[in-house]
Amino acid sequence: MAYIQKGVGNMMEKERKTQIQYENALRNLNENAWRKMQNSEKLEAIQHVENEQAMRSGREPCKVSVENLEKGVYGEYRRDTNEIVLSKDELDKDMNESINTILHEGTHATQKHLLDTLNLESATEEEIANIVSLNMPLREDATFQEYWNSPAEVQARDVASQLEEQINVEQQTISCVDQYIREEEIQPQNQILQTFDDYSALNLENVNISNDIQNDYEMDTEYSAEEDEI
Repeated sequence: MAYIQKGVGNMMEKERKTQIQYENALRNLNENAWRKMQNSEKLEAIQHVENEQAMRSGREPCKVSVENLEKGVYGEYRRDTNEIVLSKDELDKDMNESINTILHEGTHATQKHLLDTLNLESATEEEIANIVSLNMPLREDATFQEYWNSPAEVQARDVASQLEEQINVEQQTISCVDQYIREEEIQPQNQILQTFDDYSALNLENVNISNDIQNDYEMDTEYSAEEDEI
């Protein structure tokens, strides 16, 4: 029993560390910071995004690396090594494209994970057919249109778009919580890097903080309305 509890505790601590690293990455994923970051720092931030998305999907994270890829290729998922490779050109100049690419290629990793863990005894025929279609290799002579319209690519584009929107919301949440923390002097911030290592802004443990932020917003709104009436 002690060994089981220790294992669960280690897993929870790993998940917490992954989430805090992810939140710190989101704090620095903005155009101003991106222009000042070295490629190694950009890659580290993108890796933390992949680690968090993999954890949420219940799969092992892919190692993220950078290479000089063919022009027009932003990135690729390599199924044999479970690795995501980003274009060096895009990493150099385009933050949004790099984020979209890691989410897109991470979706391909999740598609493979679903196939690898598919339980044929419990899955329905529809579920099996769907997962198989997402992992069906294209013909070597497939046209770009066939590639673009393949189930795997359609889903990867849709999921990446949804996750980008979710990241935007999470960045706003983190910003609000950080501002509240600073104003209340609850947690000192590392002044060199945008890192907050002792709390998770997205974790439910901050539900009271979130409620306080909402209450402050509602009070400010009421005051503004009263001033307008006067």
